[in-house]
Amino acid sequence: VDVGDLYYFYPGESDETQFNEYYLSLGTDISLYNDISISPYVYLAYAPKWFGANTPEVFYSEVGAELPIPETPITISGLLGNVDVSDCDGDAEKANCTDSWNYYYITVGVGEILGLDTSFTFHSAMGSYSGDSGQDGVFISLGHEW
Repeated sequence: VDVGDLYYFYPGESDETQFNEYYLSLGTDISLYNDISISPYVYLAYAPKWFGANTPEVFYSEVGAELPIPETPITISGLLGNVDVSDCDGDAEKANCTDSWNYYYITVGVGEILGLDTSFTFHSAMGSYSGDSGQDGVFISLGHEW
């Protein structure tokens, strides 16, 4: 269980781009058999003023899971989410306002490469941003914990 408040602060930008996002995340580990387990989760978030004053409220919902491959450094994970924007026709800025869109990620973590945790992700935001056919992309993540 994780409950929190993320504050988005953009240095050098007006106060109208700053906002809070309140969230709840629930997850667990489920042992399937032998060394195989899966870690499903649910993430819910609410931003009362998405990107600052005079903008709509937004609700995010997301479900996902992670599956480590036993005896390898490889982990496969995926998620499916939705962004639901309220009041696009009210006080919200009209540009790039879409009532709702779905997105998903599929990630393959490959372990360490040159001392960095490495993963490859395919992302799709189907139909987001004012009638686009979607925003697809592939990216590589490199990280290190200490």
